[in-house]
Amino acid sequence: MKTTITFEIDTSGLETIGDRSLAALWHIAQANPAPHADAEAGCLVMDVSMEIVRRWLKDAPIDLWHHCSTHHYHKILTDHGSWPGPKHDTWVPNAGAAAGWQLMELRPEVQTEIVGMDAAGRIRAIQFVEPLSDAARWLTIDDQDDFVPVFWMPLPDRHEVLRELQRQSGTDKDARNRGGT
Repeated sequence: MKTTITFEIDTSGLETIGDRSLAALWHIAQANPAPHADAEAGCLVMDVSMEIVRRWLKDAPIDLWHHCSTHHYHKILTDHGSWPGPKHDTWVPNAGAAAGWQLMELRPEVQTEIVGMDAAGRIRAIQFVEPLSDAARWLTIDDQDDFVPVFWMPLPDRHEVLRELQRQSGTDKDARNRGGT
């Protein structure tokens, strides 16, 4: 015989359930088949665990959140980046912000040629077109596989880039004529 059991856990009422049921919920939360590092699974375990600790320490009024296992990691992340944008769900390293990268949520103007970076760190020149739905479509200038950028920056002016490359290589005729190298 096979039986499927599904649990629906409302963490807002944890203080109202008995100790035995709370202990069972802790085991259920740990056995959750969600992927490792799933945010909701982690929050469930934290809520159940903190209710267990709260009951254990109910006669000793102390600050439960002065030190937390995630504070160390949160400090490292906030020291080296931020979560900009309206949803605050994408972390941007400070180096990326300093280099001019912006979140795709802060969209460029339509039909603008941009440099896009996807979640894997691949960079491509693309043209931003207003998506017709949540499934944004991008026109890649290099016609490779589907590319969904997470960050963008304006594509530099081709003429300025060419002049800079010529200046660096010593082939800039105008600079030589002006007495430059």
